[in-house]
Amino acid sequence: MVEDYRIENGEVEMRSLDPERDDESHRRWQRLTKEQLIAHVMSNTVVAQWLQRRMGVHSLLRTCAPER
Repeated sequence: MVEDYRIENGEVEMRSLDPERDDESHRRWQRLTKEQLIAHVMSNTVVAQWLQRRMGVHSLLRTCAPER
C-alpha cells in the first residue's frame, strides 16, 4: 500500500493506494486532522519534512495550532 499526500486549498490531504484493492473508497482524498498533522510534525516524519518545505515552517505550525 502507498500513501499519497497533497496540499489542496491550504489543507493537507492523504489517500491510500492499494493495487490489490479495486474499489474507489480507498482512493478518495481525506483531510488530515490536526492531531494527525501534529503527530507527523512531532515525529519529524518524511511527510512533515515535505510539508515544511512546501508550506514553510510558520504556515505548518499555524495549521497545527489550536483554533481561536
